Amino acid sequence: MRNIFLSVFTLSFVIIFSQQNVTATNPPSSDSTKLIEHKKKIQHEIGVNTTYLIKQLFSSNNFIEIQPYQLTYKLIKKNWALRSAFGFNYYHSSSDEIIISDPYYYAPDNLRPSYGKSTNVFGRFGWEYRFQLGRKIIAYTGIDIIAESFKSESENQTISNYLPYSYYFESSKSRVTRSSAGIGPVFGIQFFATKRLSIFTEIPIYFVQSATNSKRENYTNMLSSSSNNYESSYSNIISNQRNTSSKISLPATIYVAIKF
Repeated sequence: MRNIFLSVFTLSFVIIFSQQNVTATNPPSSDSTKLIEHKKKIQHEIGVNTTYLIKQLFSSNNFIEIQPYQLTYKLIKKNWALRSAFGFNYYHSSSDEIIISDPYYYAPDNLRPSYGKSTNVFGRFGWEYRFQLGRKIIAYTGIDIIAESFKSESENQTISNYLPYSYYFESSKSRVTRSSAGIGPVFGIQFFATKRLSIFTEIPIYFVQSATNSKRENYTNMLSSSSNNYESSYSNIISNQRNTSSKISLPATIYVAIKF
């Protein structure tokens, strides 16, 4: 009887000790789930600049400077985030109609339509730290590195043709390229309408250095009334400028963002 009692007691002790080892080695499923969720706590956020749409709907002040970035992206982990943005502007105009006086076919210069075009590319990359101000409001501060590339070309022509009595023709071409780079702090606030949808605005303070190269060509041709001969002139002006400036943008740019 005593041996049976000792055998039961020993078996019970072994079972309890084994269960404790299993529990220590394999935590409950809820703890494992929390650990996995913690490892996956990296979120992505994409934002769209909606300021131009708001200005058209409400006819707001056109003199307020709007940030040039159409798209933003943030990689968020805990209270910090890597941030980036991209913007692009393109403009083109041309005139196919050339208004001159008859007889235009006697003009000694080749006539081309006037045109103008420009391309502007913006980009920034930075880091931010986020503060929780309320259940649906956060503030953040950080630093950005920015870059910009701008290029424009244009050509304009004017003519006064009253041959064989008088004639004047002028053609001007211009080309401008500018590259800029800068750095500076940024301050922002973000309101969450839902867990994923939010709007935010920010105040950047950038210190920018830019280099501008411009070239202007001008050609004129006219009929001299005294000698009855054509007199033409050509000029080519090239300039290079470097500039350092600082600028601050008011929180007038509204972004709508979604987080996933």
